[in-house]
Amino acid sequence: MAHVTDTRSIDAAAVPLVPRFEEHELLPGPIDLRAMLDCAAPVELDIGFGKGRSLVEWAALDRDGTLLGIEIRRGLVERAHERLCRAGARGVRLLRGDFRALAPRLGPDGLVRRCYLHFPDPWWKKRHRKRQVVSAPVAAELVRLLAPGGEVCVQTDVPERAEEFRAALAGAGLDERWWSDGGAEARPFDVRSNREVRCEAAGVPVYRMVYGKPPHEARGPEVRGEGSDP
Repeated sequence: MAHVTDTRSIDAAAVPLVPRFEEHELLPGPIDLRAMLDCAAPVELDIGFGKGRSLVEWAALDRDGTLLGIEIRRGLVERAHERLCRAGARGVRLLRGDFRALAPRLGPDGLVRRCYLHFPDPWWKKRHRKRQVVSAPVAAELVRLLAPGGEVCVQTDVPERAEEFRAALAGAGLDERWWSDGGAEARPFDVRSNREVRCEAAGVPVYRMVYGKPPHEARGPEVRGEGSDP
């Protein structure tokens, strides 16, 4: 069921509706991004979108398909929803929930063109590891969801996290397409997050990476039937 934030200060007739969903309101079992969340292909994901700047910038690009933003914090979802409505955003859906629990339920396989993770897992202490999003299990789910040729875009200002993310994504079978070790190289992303803007203003290095799924799945040797030419 779509869930709409109170937008009494917004002229509802003047802006398109930005559907918003709650994890606990969805039926148990698989979540079909098209049928249950009204996502038109190609689908892109923005995991942990924070205050929502990246969502607004994506909508301003007026590209095809749908961007599904997933965020666990209710207040940030509400803030992003109002921001999107004020901007007259189209093509964006919001889902409040824990992506680690949601990922195995999302489908169908091969539907996602791109996945953004802006500054995930910023914690330093070992007790916070249980909250880590970018991990081997999650990376495996992203590979399943990605279309052939699809990509995962990650950025962080924590160098230790950057190396962990690279290892997790490469370990899942994705190819490294871009890596920036915090220098002033051109950005490989077409949208910016709130934290990214703050880091750039403060001169904090940002480590950026893009990992891609091979364009075509590897095929085994061809099996010829009896009587086939050698």
